[in-house]
Amino acid sequence: MKRKFAELLMVLKSLLSRSNVKSELADRTAACRLDFGGGIMLDFVFVLPGKFLMGSKNNVYGGKPVHEVEITQPFYLGVTEVTQAQWEAVMGANPSYFKGATLPVENVSWEDCQVFIEKLNGKGLGTFRLPTEAEWEYSCRAGTTGDYTVKMDEMAWVRRNIGDTTSPVGTKEPNILGLHDMLGNVYEWCQDWYAPYNQDKQTDPKGAAVGSLRVVRGGWGGWGDTYLSSRMTYRCGNSPAGRDNLLGFRLVRERAEGTGVVVNSERAEGTGAVVNSERAEGTRPVVRLEFEQGTGAVSLDLGGGVILVLVLIRPGKFMMGSWRAIHGSPEHEVTISQPFYLGKYEVTQAQWQAVRGSNPSKFKGATLPVECVSWDDCQEFIEKLNGKGLGTFRLPTEAEWEYACRAGITDNYTRDLDEMAWHYNNSGKMTHPVGMKKANPWGLYDMLGNVMEWCQDSYVDYRQEMQIDPIGTWGFDCVLRGGCWFFSPIYCSAAFRAAAQPCSRSDFLGFRLVMMVQ
Repeated sequence: MKRKFAELLMVLKSLLSRSNVKSELADRTAACRLDFGGGIMLDFVFVLPGKFLMGSKNNVYGGKPVHEVEITQPFYLGVTEVTQAQWEAVMGANPSYFKGATLPVENVSWEDCQVFIEKLNGKGLGTFRLPTEAEWEYSCRAGTTGDYTVKMDEMAWVRRNIGDTTSPVGTKEPNILGLHDMLGNVYEWCQDWYAPYNQDKQTDPKGAAVGSLRVVRGGWGGWGDTYLSSRMTYRCGNSPAGRDNLLGFRLVRERAEGTGVVVNSERAEGTGAVVNSERAEGTRPVVRLEFEQGTGAVSLDLGGGVILVLVLIRPGKFMMGSWRAIHGSPEHEVTISQPFYLGKYEVTQAQWQAVRGSNPSKFKGATLPVECVSWDDCQEFIEKLNGKGLGTFRLPTEAEWEYACRAGITDNYTRDLDEMAWHYNNSGKMTHPVGMKKANPWGLYDMLGNVMEWCQDSYVDYRQEMQIDPIGTWGFDCVLRGGCWFFSPIYCSAAFRAAAQPCSRSDFLGFRLVMMVQ
């Protein structure tokens, strides 16, 4: 059986073009915009969980030791420091020394920030707080490892380029996450009490339980060495009641489970919602969803009457793979820890054309699955779709794909394959309109057959250990799942996996989309 599997992969690769070109992962951040009224807006970037090394080898201003930190929960972080206009919209007054609607509010204490947050939370716009020190540094680093940014003058207002005043927020370059002024302009209050770091690995640290000083981060570069205090690792403490014209803050908006911000939404009859969204100028896409009561479906309007329907997939555990090598061994337990939306159907030619303006498919038809698309092509499609402000999209991970395909079923094969899948024996050697066969128990069509579907992962061998949200991140080939019209029904299995170069195209290769839950 292993020999047959190897022969199949050789046949598959011989049918596909080859190249080592591979595009970057699709951007996975998204934004949220809140309206205070009077044209005053507050923008946030969605920050995903992750691990990083916090602190510095240099003990200047308490940055030592370096220690591993894990942020386990996503959150929204203000794109900019809170402005004077935003403060005044909530508090009715402006305490700042340097006056200007778009300047960062300053001369505010930690205690003042708590009063502001309490009033803001009372407006029904969400749940807000100051960032923890760990969340702040994690977001400031945005995947980098040094103490300084290499583009300090382009990204930070410091003494040598600002003089003795603050500057309008957002006028310097943002970091990789789209956050402005994380370094320079004003110091930023954090939620934590100030205390020396612990060198042990930590998860979601929140500082000391008690203390006399609150953490301040970000610097302004106003003393001596203009860059010394504008380091990603620089930290100091200040009295919670202390005010100064170099002290400001930015906000965290906690993620509301399973929802986004409802703006400009019209109910789509019988499904979810048709999203009519406008992109916040200069920000990443704004997620604006409304759900049909009792369902997990959402419908997005791509324009011209072309609708993209996605189904909400809730977290859970399952046994991935199979004891048979042809189906992907070894079998192993996998936990999907986060909900996500998965395309109800494979992406159609009409949907592809609505985003890309052309149709590469061999078998033509608006409701046929798009094919002759490579993994790289899919990334370009996703990048353009993410620019429409409808949400944050990507390919499914291989684990997400199999979890959704199984839909709670442990068998590798469905017992009514002919009713659910287009394969070599019933396809007539062509693709067919999506959604013509029976759906699986979670309402997903064509998970098996029709076209093989690209996944986000690089192809790697399975491990036997239990895994949480696994994704293959290193390799020359990308994962393909689901079987297709061109393959024998034996390959239309929930566990069957294949691979191809990311530039490969064929008339049996397509994909479906994931939209991230905000």
